[in-house]
Order: sequence, then structure tokens, then C-alpha cells
Amino acid sequence: MHLMIIIQFFFDSSDQKIPDELKMAIDKAIHQIKRGYSVLVWLTGNDNVFYEGNFDSYLILLKFERLLKKAKIISNIEVFLSKNNHVFPISQASSGELSFIALLVHIAFCVNGYSFIFIDEPENSLHPKWQNKYLDFLRGSIGYNKCIVVVATHSPIIITSISESNQASIYKRGVYGFEEVNSYDDSTEELYIDYFDILTPKNRALSNRCVDIIDQFTIGEISLQTARDRLSKFEEMANDSAQKEFLLGVNSLLTKVNHKKRNDHE
Repeated sequence: MHLMIIIQFFFDSSDQKIPDELKMAIDKAIHQIKRGYSVLVWLTGNDNVFYEGNFDSYLILLKFERLLKKAKIISNIEVFLSKNNHVFPISQASSGELSFIALLVHIAFCVNGYSFIFIDEPENSLHPKWQNKYLDFLRGSIGYNKCIVVVATHSPIIITSISESNQASIYKRGVYGFEEVNSYDDSTEELYIDYFDILTPKNRALSNRCVDIIDQFTIGEISLQTARDRLSKFEEMANDSAQKEFLLGVNSLLTKVNHKKRNDHE
């Protein structure tokens, strides 16, 4: 009660406008401590990130930390992370983790209604596990706001975390602008081909796709020109000498299949 009297005195005498949300947040925090709850309030993966329980109140305390310290209501606020049952201060987090957490907090404070959010290469310095959960955490920080999020990424992990049920669309930049890619393959090799026009070394997906091209041409589903056009796209992607040699062999095989088809019709 004594603490609340001091706080109320500061609010009444302050020349700054004290938001009602801050008063409520302090009241909740004091209630937590008086009830004997842990002074550490953990945000788990099962939470709706920033909007479940009382966590939004703690975000407000972070927002007004400087004001609260000036009033000597608090000394400081410390933030910790927990990883593999190891607790450490946020100052020891990686640059990627710090950037990601800062983004989530910023979104939680600033977005409203139908905001637009643009994020460029979120995978930078971010552990693969965080990349895999990136969009889930992002959705949680947005809460119930109906935002439109645009993410530019080169991470196959982030792309594989997207499914059709996530109300997400994937676009690839082409010669004439952006085109939607209607594919949700979990194979990293397939993703690099479909979304980034890159052939990884010893790419099994390349072999499978070339077999499909030959099969489709053999049974008449595609023309010889279409088959060669598809191969030429792979040739443009290939940087590996073994891949280039393999594609030349596939082109040669198409020529042989074409000759055989002509002879069969004579």
C-alpha cells in the first residue's frame, strides 16, 4: 500500500501526462509480486506472443522504463532469455536474436488495424531454429490486428515453414516482375530451384526433374522445344561443371528420343 501511495503521489505531481495503461500495468505488476509470483514472467512458445495473459502490461512497463526510473519507482527492468534450460540476460543474445526480439516488440507496440509490415532478409544472423518459427512468432506479435506482411527472404527454412493454411503467398522475382509460385515442397534442393533459380552441388532434384522432362517428351505431353526450353533454364542456373556435363547429356538424350519417335512414325 505504501508503494502505491508513493506512485500515486508521483503521478499527481508530475508535469507529464501519465497514461492510464501505465497505471494499470504498475498495478498488475505489484499485484503479481504481492501474491508471491515469480518476478520473472516467461513468454513461452504456446503463448500468443505479446497478447496473452498480462504480458502486454510488461511491455508497457518497458516502454515507460525511463519515466519509472526517474520517479524512482523502479531501479531498472531486466530481460532474460531461456535456451535449452539455460537462462541468460538478453545482452548476451546474438545479433540476430536481438534484432528479431526488437522487431517483435516494435510490432506489438506500433501496429494497429490494417498496418503494412515490410521485412527484409530476416534470416540474417538468425539461428535455423528461430528461422523455422519466425512466421509463427510474427503472427503472435501482430495479435488480432489484420496486417499485411511482406517478407523478402533467401532462406529456404522460412519458406518451408509456410503452408497453404497460413494465408501466405510466395512470389519470385522474374524478368518481367514478380510471379506467384504455387509450390510448398519441403526439399531444400527443390526450393532453391523453384524460388531462387539456384542449383546446389550434387542436386538430386535436378536429376528427378530431367527424368520428368524426358518422360513427358517421350509420351507426348510436351514438345521437343518445350523440353529444351526447360533444360536451358537449368543450364543458366548451373555453375558446377559436372551439372553442365549432365545437362548436355540430357539434351543429347532428348535428341535420340526425338529421332526414335520420328522413325517409329515412318
